[in-house]
Amino acid sequence: VFVKPDLDFKVTSFNIVGTMCTCLGISIAFTIVQPFICYRHPGHAGSSVRSSPSVLCWRDGEFEGLVALSIAQSLLIFVPFVATQFFGTWKYRSFVAWSMAGQDRHLRAFRFLFSRFTPEAYFFSNFLVVRNLAICFIPVLVSTSVALQICLVSLTLLVSNHVTLKLQPWRHKTSNETDAALTAMLLLFLLCGASTLDRSMAVGSLKTFTLILVVVACIVTLSLFAMAVWAKLNPAP
Repeated sequence: VFVKPDLDFKVTSFNIVGTMCTCLGISIAFTIVQPFICYRHPGHAGSSVRSSPSVLCWRDGEFEGLVALSIAQSLLIFVPFVATQFFGTWKYRSFVAWSMAGQDRHLRAFRFLFSRFTPEAYFFSNFLVVRNLAICFIPVLVSTSVALQICLVSLTLLVSNHVTLKLQPWRHKTSNETDAALTAMLLLFLLCGASTLDRSMAVGSLKTFTLILVVVACIVTLSLFAMAVWAKLNPAP
């Protein structure tokens, strides 16, 4: 502020905070869901928080404190940031119109959302937030099966990689290639980790997951075939 008298302090501060939240978003989200990642004890002895085995899930006062802390973090930090991000993306076209009229303050304030991506893929930051949230919540939703967790995270990364290669959202070609390469490396790490699992424990959950994948694949294949037949029988004028 003292170096550049014409610097818009509010816009610059908003950008800095937004950039920090973007960089730390997945870490904050994982911290929030960590108390809900539990593992079961043998028999009917309940379950414990994976990161703190001495804390019993839903039976301990310390666990209630962890849950209260997670809720406070989400309401004070994560939820406001995600809401602000989706709001900025929703108003992007208005920001561009205002900028063309000489009022570019809002567009500069949300520069942390749009400067990395092409104009056509201005919404890609929202996609990344949804992907990261899915990765964070998978261990909570399927805490009893590590094999199923690996499958679902791999599926999420595959979908993300496909979207990235399809849209080419990053402004530089090298960034798109780097993103795809890093995602492929993560998938390779997951594959290596899956090879160390106890097969007898993974069979049950993987049967259901495989059956769902086969059913979805059949539905997609039949739908594409029906669309192709319809297009053949009803050619466009």
